[in-house]
Amino acid sequence: MRSPRFALVLLVALGALPRSAHADWSPDGSVAAQLHLELGDQGERGGTLVVDLWESFGVFRLGLAAGVGALTGGADAGESNRAFAPLGLSLGVAGMGSRVGGSLTVRAGPWGGATNEGLQGGFFTSVGGSLDLRWGERLSVSFLMDFWLIAGAGEFRSTLAPGLALRWTWPDEDAPP
Repeated sequence: MRSPRFALVLLVALGALPRSAHADWSPDGSVAAQLHLELGDQGERGGTLVVDLWESFGVFRLGLAAGVGALTGGADAGESNRAFAPLGLSLGVAGMGSRVGGSLTVRAGPWGGATNEGLQGGFFTSVGGSLDLRWGERLSVSFLMDFWLIAGAGEFRSTLAPGLALRWTWPDEDAPP
């Protein structure tokens, strides 16, 4: 008896789905690889790979940031290990001349991951700037320097994070060709 009812509910649900989907969002974005050097006495080192997707409003950008990272080391080798996945909001200001530009970016949000104490979570924030070199009409290569604060599991870690990013922009459909 249950199978015919389930099949009927499933058919009605499938019939209610739209026939075609169309996405209008063409976000600007970046993929950044950064080396993390901890400030302070712990001496942890590590890295992150972060993807930002933005909606641009003139020189301002608002979007999402998601990534993966790891910090390891400490005063005694192997003292602290942390694999984490940050997910947060990304705000920025960017300016680009004909070949060279710059940007400021702030990210903040939660992270989850594994530490020596097991699965943990917390919050992160990063603030940084970049020197952007245009590479083609829509791409630029960026040299980054960020400050990260990673809080969680009763600890705070602050790191300096130099890195490289590949950034892209979509052409403005309202602009004349």
